[in-house]
Amino acid sequence: MIVNISKKMNEQVLGGALSYHKNYLAGPYKGYYITIDYKPPVYIVYIHATFDNMAGKAQFESFLEEHQDTMQYLSKAEAKQHTVKLRIIEPKPKKLISSVLNDTIEPVMRQLLNCKYDTGCINCGDNDGVIDCYEISGYHHYLCEECIREIEQEFKDKQIELADIPSNPTLGTIGAIGGALIGVVAWVALYANNLFAWLAGLAILFCAYKGYEMFGGRIDKKGFAISTVIIGIMIFLGNHLAWAWSALDTAKLQGYSIGEILLLWKILDASNATVRYILDLIAGYVLTFAIGYRIIKGTYRKSIGSYSIRKMNLQ
Repeated sequence: MIVNISKKMNEQVLGGALSYHKNYLAGPYKGYYITIDYKPPVYIVYIHATFDNMAGKAQFESFLEEHQDTMQYLSKAEAKQHTVKLRIIEPKPKKLISSVLNDTIEPVMRQLLNCKYDTGCINCGDNDGVIDCYEISGYHHYLCEECIREIEQEFKDKQIELADIPSNPTLGTIGAIGGALIGVVAWVALYANNLFAWLAGLAILFCAYKGYEMFGGRIDKKGFAISTVIIGIMIFLGNHLAWAWSALDTAKLQGYSIGEILLLWKILDASNATVRYILDLIAGYVLTFAIGYRIIKGTYRKSIGSYSIRKMNLQ
C-alpha cells in the first residue's frame, strides 16, 4: 500500500521550499540540499552538509544528541561526513506532522548555518560539478555525476558477487519454519483473546524470511520461494489451531477426542461453522499479504540482488 505526502503538508513544511513528489520532498533550502522520504510511519530527512574538520563534526554531533533528547518524535539523529540524517516518527494525530518536521529540522539548519558548512554531493561532498537528485532503491539523494557512476558499478559488482554465493536450503528451511512458528503461536494467542489474529500473519511473514536468512546464510531466489511456501502453510496452521483451541473446552464436553478437535472438520460440520472458518482463513491470507507487501517486495529484491537508480526530474 502506497501512502503519499499531501500537497497541503508540502506547503507547510519549510515554508513550501521543497519540490513536491507524492512520496518524497526534495530541493535546496537555506543553501542546503534536502530530501524527505516518507516510509510510513517514518520520515527520513537527509540534509546534505559537508563537515570539513573532525572537531566541527564532533561539536555538531554533541548538538544532535541534545536535540534528539528534547524532540519527542526524533527517534534517531546522526551526522556523517557529508550528510545529516534525521529519522522522525509520524505523530498522532497525523495532522501535526508539518509542525513536527519544522520544529525538528529548523534548529538543525540554524546550527549548520552558524557553523557555515558547505552543501554538495552526499557521497563525496563536491559542489563544483553537476549535482542532481537520484532515487536509489527507494531513497532520494543529491549526487554528482562521478559518484552516481561509481555507485552503479558497485551495485552491479555486488549483484554478480551475490549470484555466486548460494544459501544453505536445509538450514534455511529449518530457520524459516522456526521463525514462522513464532507467528503461529501469536496467531492462536490473539484469536483466543478476541483480537485481530491476522496481525500475527506479519510476524509469520517477517520471521520466516528472517529465519531463513539467519540459518541459511542469505536469502536467495530459492530461499525466497521456500520461505513464501512456508508462510502460506503457517497461515493455514495458525488459523486452524486458533479455531481448534477456541473449540477445545466445549468439544471435550461433547465427547470429541483430542484428535478430532485438532482435525476440526467434524466439529465445523456439526456446528455449521465451515463457511466462517474458510472466510477467516481467506481474510488471514489477504490481509497478511496485502499489509506485508513491502516486506515481500523488499525480500524478493534482496533475493535477486536487485537495485534501482534513476535520475529525478525536479521542477
